[in-house]
Amino acid sequence: MSKRKEFLDSVHPDRVQDFLHFIKLHKDASEPLDVSEVVQELQVKQRLELWSKMAALLRHTLHSYPSERWISRLDHDPDADDMEVEQSAELKHTMSVLDGVAVVCTVCVDVIQSGDAYDDLLDCALTLNSVESCLPVSEVPLQKAIHWLCECWWRRSLRGKEELGWTAFVACLENTITLKKTLSELNRLYSLRDVLLSVELDSERGQYITSPLLQCFLCTSHIKREEGKRFLAFLFGWDVGFIKMIHETIKNQLQFLSKAVAEDVAEIYFRAWRKARSPFLEEIETSCVQDLMQHAILLHRTSPVQPKVHQLLECGAATSPGPPASLDEGQGRGYGCLQLLCGEKWGLVPVGGLEWRDAIHFRKCSII
Repeated sequence: MSKRKEFLDSVHPDRVQDFLHFIKLHKDASEPLDVSEVVQELQVKQRLELWSKMAALLRHTLHSYPSERWISRLDHDPDADDMEVEQSAELKHTMSVLDGVAVVCTVCVDVIQSGDAYDDLLDCALTLNSVESCLPVSEVPLQKAIHWLCECWWRRSLRGKEELGWTAFVACLENTITLKKTLSELNRLYSLRDVLLSVELDSERGQYITSPLLQCFLCTSHIKREEGKRFLAFLFGWDVGFIKMIHETIKNQLQFLSKAVAEDVAEIYFRAWRKARSPFLEEIETSCVQDLMQHAILLHRTSPVQPKVHQLLECGAATSPGPPASLDEGQGRGYGCLQLLCGEKWGLVPVGGLEWRDAIHFRKCSII
């Protein structure tokens, strides 16, 4: 009997131990078996059969031991002795089957061809996604496997990608905030950025994600790294209403920023403004740049925020020594505004002698 036939036959509630054995061999680097190779060799009808049998196996497993009986991370008492929370044999078996199905589903994402009816495979992915939040605290590897499945599904732009992409994005976002080593996670987060474009700021999901997104602007791992800067600049283009929230978050922490971090923040502002188009461009100019200019003029010299505001504007002007040829009229005015405010530093004009109403040709920027 061929490996393909053996593998297909193992995907059945009555042959589940054989299925788990295949998964074990697949994960063992010393073994020659690779489930991805087996799946790639399947014919169209065999792929459809595999997906149907996996959906049936998953339904049977969750019916036999539903998530209501799991000790989930939501119910876990962090003060309890973990040694006293022992997994039952049924729970261990259930988690093993879920892990196996997640592995095979992820492998199958890459073999989906145009015209394939992958409803059963989508059902598996959505089912795994629905139980992800109920997993016991000990099942971090399984949780990561489900997140990776969701991310792979999003990357292939398959039907159902909005739901699965959302799970992958949220998990990746949380990782960039909580983990110490974030470089790979920042890259993944930026690659998933378009998930946000289907989410409205005022929606339930938008409200859920607002706080973590704003927290990114307080994380030096985001601010200092190129990958993080790209993502933070992108967030200025998510929703017009979010721009002011970003700006207020940064202003609240401005006096605590080091000089180096303030320079990076200024660069993020400049990147966001340079890429922005209406109506985001007007909002950045009005709510961010104009606001900083007003504070630079009106704040008392003894204010701890005043030098930081000047630093942001000076760094913003210094980011580019001259307006790029690609700038449109509005961006050209914005650039000129920054240069005028920082003119004393760059030898353009004495700031103290400016007639601001006449000198600053900036959209709606009458600050006297």
